[in-house]
Amino acid sequence: MKTFNMKSKAIMVSFIALFAITFALSTVVAQDFVDITDVEFNGISMTLDGVVNAVAIDASESVPVEVKFNSLTTDIEDVRVKVYIEGFKNDIEDETSRFHVLGIGNKYVKRFTLKMPSTEDFDLLSNEVTLLVRFSAKGQTSFEKTYALKIQRDLHSL
Repeated sequence: MKTFNMKSKAIMVSFIALFAITFALSTVVAQDFVDITDVEFNGISMTLDGVVNAVAIDASESVPVEVKFNSLTTDIEDVRVKVYIEGFKNDIEDETSRFHVLGIGNKYVKRFTLKMPSTEDFDLLSNEVTLLVRFSAKGQTSFEKTYALKIQRDLHSL
């Protein structure tokens, strides 16, 4: 009876070790492949710490967005960056064509233009929205970062 108990303990320990190794590998694989260093919306630097930046814009205005990032791994193929704001009747989004990220620590800048909604899409004088920045690449796990944003429409726009 003791040999059966020892065998079952050995199998259980092996199973737990295999599970721990599998979990550790999946955690390593799921890390981000770039580090976002700055996101500018209409020339204003955004933060990830929950601070809501108020940006006054006119309805239907085209707003520049700039995303700066560093590569964390070498040679990533078919990278695509998309910036978008959800919550309006029409999609507000822009994305890059596919590109390669080469070498650890290289710095990249991608520029976008978001066409803001008309005044009929604004319920209030100011609306809190979320700017999303999404990275995807071949063979990598996609990830996105969110930035709180308060959009203030022009009081006198029609």
